[in-house]
Amino acid sequence: MSAMQSLLEQQDQFFNSGATRALEYRLAALARLKAALQAHEAGFIDALKTDLGKGAVEAYGTEIALVYDEIDFIRARLGGWLRPRRVPTPLLHFPAVSHRTLEPLGRVLIMAPWNYPYQLLLLPLVGALAAGNTVVLKPSELAPATAARVEAVLGGAFAPEQLAVVNGGVEKAQAVVNGGWDSIFFTGGTAVVELVM
Repeated sequence: MSAMQSLLEQQDQFFNSGATRALEYRLAALARLKAALQAHEAGFIDALKTDLGKGAVEAYGTEIALVYDEIDFIRARLGGWLRPRRVPTPLLHFPAVSHRTLEPLGRVLIMAPWNYPYQLLLLPLVGALAAGNTVVLKPSELAPATAARVEAVLGGAFAPEQLAVVNGGVEKAQAVVNGGWDSIFFTGGTAVVELVM
């Protein structure tokens, strides 16, 4: 069994345990994500300078602050979003009452390009964790300093069955894409999307 298959099995087992469904788990995961990112903010700014030549103000304004804002926005509203919503019931089923309940998808792969390697990787992560999914991140190999920093920081903050980061080039990306995902969130160009499809 390959390391990728083992990771995916761990994520399946964790997801199937039902742990990610609880509101408390989701809020705690978002709080842990924000704390880890804030604790290593200077390192991310350095990595973005190394990869893209972004200054501190640009890196914070176009990448880092957006992720913090998204975490805060979702944490403030998630409880309301997860409440069952009453929906119309067909007359045939009278006197029944119908509700719509949001459910997580399962294992999610998030792949991001090189041009905004922090923001385009972590904004979808915020939504995936809030939705109660397990996640594998595949940062762009063309922003290696940022990718390495993401792997080091998030690998230390989350267990791999919750959130894992897979770094590498095209061969690694091809192996990751073939993981049998419940959902893939891909941001990138048309040349690479053929790999994902």
